[in-house]
Amino acid sequence: MYGICCSARVFTAILALALSSATSMAQTSDPVTEPEVLGQQEYRRACVSCHGDRGRGDGPMADVMTFEPADLTRLALENDGEYPFWDVYQVIDGRKATRSHGGSEMPIWGDFFRVEAQQEYGPYSAELIARTRIIALVYYIQTIQTGD
Repeated sequence: MYGICCSARVFTAILALALSSATSMAQTSDPVTEPEVLGQQEYRRACVSCHGDRGRGDGPMADVMTFEPADLTRLALENDGEYPFWDVYQVIDGRKATRSHGGSEMPIWGDFFRVEAQQEYGPYSAELIARTRIIALVYYIQTIQTGD
């Protein structure tokens, strides 16, 4: 990988560029330029049903699932206090064979996001949009980490 984009300002610029014409995915008429806003919207859309509103693995579908959804608020705590940014990215993307979280029960969001955008934006833009949406989710999940 190319390393973690640690500057929110740089990431915001990437989001603005990648999503300037894709505002319908963010469910708003204004372009989304803040990573926290996009990440939270993606979380509500893709993750809440299993991981719950606060990310504790207690979503409305959790009781009927054959596996227990992860508590996303404890990822840093379970990794010696270090948020596993790229591990979380790979799990959400799901297109790589290495799956350290929840086995293969997690949806392959990388494919889903890419296919969803491909018809409207073409294959190259669709991949950029998919990766941007995943990174926004990873950053959002980082904001819900707790120490307990």
